[in-house]
Amino acid sequence: MNDSQDILEQACAIAGIDATGARLLRVGSNTVYRLKAPIIARISRPGADPGQVRQTVAVARWLKSVDYPAVRVVDVDQPVVLDQHVVTFWDAVSDDGDQYASVAEVAQVLLQLHHLTAPRNCTCPTCRRSRTPRSGSRPAPG
Repeated sequence: MNDSQDILEQACAIAGIDATGARLLRVGSNTVYRLKAPIIARISRPGADPGQVRQTVAVARWLKSVDYPAVRVVDVDQPVVLDQHVVTFWDAVSDDGDQYASVAEVAQVLLQLHHLTAPRNCTCPTCRRSRTPRSGSRPAPG
């Protein structure tokens, strides 16, 4: 067993998620596993900022609350912090892990995202910008 599998099993036990049969999808900025539920578990590299990851989870929960079409965070107490690693759990969106949206689909959801008003309790820079009216905006010359 390797370190990431140990961390995965411990985090799953804490979150109440079954890690049996977990399949490693990739190792990069995060180690990513697919669980049977179907759930995706993301394990950070050592030293990730738990506060930043909590903010990511909070934004994902807010996006769900406004019915924005984004990957859904699993409804468990997270992130789980173990041995300098931060673990999060997400609903899997495809069966094989390699299904991607078209450019047009991405453009549409980005347009929807830019029309949302961020909640007051969101402290990430992107949320702060979305609450601030844009100054100096002018119609394009035509």
